[in-house]
Amino acid sequence: EDQNGNVVRTIEKSSMSAGPQQVSWDGNSQYGGPLPDGLYNYTVIAKGTDGNVMEVATFTRGIVDTISFENGIGYIHIGELKYMLSEVLEVKEPETQTDGDQGDDTGESSGQETEDEETTA
Repeated sequence: EDQNGNVVRTIEKSSMSAGPQQVSWDGNSQYGGPLPDGLYNYTVIAKGTDGNVMEVATFTRGIVDTISFENGIGYIHIGELKYMLSEVLEVKEPETQTDGDQGDDTGESSGQETEDEETTA
């Protein structure tokens, strides 16, 4: 969804195995054209083999722009997004890209690439 709540793209995956999965969004609309820079929300609806909706946890991965502290609470900033450090699961060096590919978006991101650390929140 865009900032106005309009659905801009639906990505359907089927027959996924149990366990962690990754779904990437290329920043294009349902019709294939690129969407403007901005914040977008995503919703995951997972169904079990019986067809019933099941609860799942979602994570966002991105390049950390800054780390800040406000009233004794630490935050990381990924583009325009801000997460409490207590929400961060992992911080690691970004993987080296040798084929010239800039990688895929795996959630909300500013789309900016830096040499900083990659974080999963």
